[in-house]
Amino acid sequence: MEPGALAGALAIGVAGLIDEVDRPRLERWITALDEWHLASKEFRKQRLVPGSKGQLRLNPLAAHIKVLEDTLSRAEAEFGLSPRSRAQLGITFGQAVITAADVNKLGEDDPRDILPGALADGYEEG
Repeated sequence: MEPGALAGALAIGVAGLIDEVDRPRLERWITALDEWHLASKEFRKQRLVPGSKGQLRLNPLAAHIKVLEDTLSRAEAEFGLSPRSRAQLGITFGQAVITAADVNKLGEDDPRDILPGALADGYEEG
């Protein structure tokens, strides 16, 4: 894959699917992912490099790759790109599914008729 090809492909693939407020973070994630692929490819070519005194040492790209992986992991959690982060985001979104109109209807109807499934299942009349 050519340098930048991944970033270009991902940017095209998500065009119009994200809010503009999220775009800079997503662009940083795409750039970090592209850089991670490039650095990992080079690291695999030469995992050990000569040190200042001729001794073999771990290629300094290993530290750069670790920084990129940490950056990617944080962004992936924010965007819900893992099962656990999707579940955590689902809890956050699930708590906001009752609208103001639904709240107004609570006094009129059986709450189980308007509450989302999981909330209705746990509803007990008091």
